[in-house]
Amino acid sequence: ILQCYSIEYDAQSQQLSCAAVYNVDNQSGSFVRLTGSSSVTCDKEAMTFDKGYYFFGKDCPKDPGKITFQYVNNDGKKFVNAFKFKPIDTKSENITLTLGVDNTVSFQGKKANENDRFFLVLKRDGGVTAEIEATEADGNDLIFAADDLSSLAKGTYDAQLSRRSEGTNVKAADRGGFWNTEYLSVIKKVTIK
Repeated sequence: ILQCYSIEYDAQSQQLSCAAVYNVDNQSGSFVRLTGSSSVTCDKEAMTFDKGYYFFGKDCPKDPGKITFQYVNNDGKKFVNAFKFKPIDTKSENITLTLGVDNTVSFQGKKANENDRFFLVLKRDGGVTAEIEATEADGNDLIFAADDLSSLAKGTYDAQLSRRSEGTNVKAADRGGFWNTEYLSVIKKVTIK
């Protein structure tokens, strides 16, 4: 069984969402519903199964820090995996980006590393208008390329910075596993000029 874990924290809505998926052999293998004595918990709370995955969510008024999953297989073997969020925010409530040039946005939080990807999620009228990935992350600076911004209309958007991390270092049986985390900042105002 391949173990896959996903956690997301939205600092604006203060919602924590966690998911666990178990597949036969690999990610394209059929979903496994745990039966018999097998089980999975998230921070010691039972997870609910629906349409191929286990989920757990709750209101969380502060950064949850570390989330721990415990999977017990039918042989009674325990696999405990803990994942940490890497928060992201900016000092300013307003960000200005200029079309036609590369733009640098500085953020607060742990410096970027090779497991991190950063996005600017722009919203209007209650929906996501665009999701722009930073082409470069250097320390605490994100660079958004002119080409990636060229399709945006000038104006003001609501936006969240997203920091996503992923890896394969999962305590598991021979099939291994995969994990990913996402931390969404509080909403900022982004003006495109």
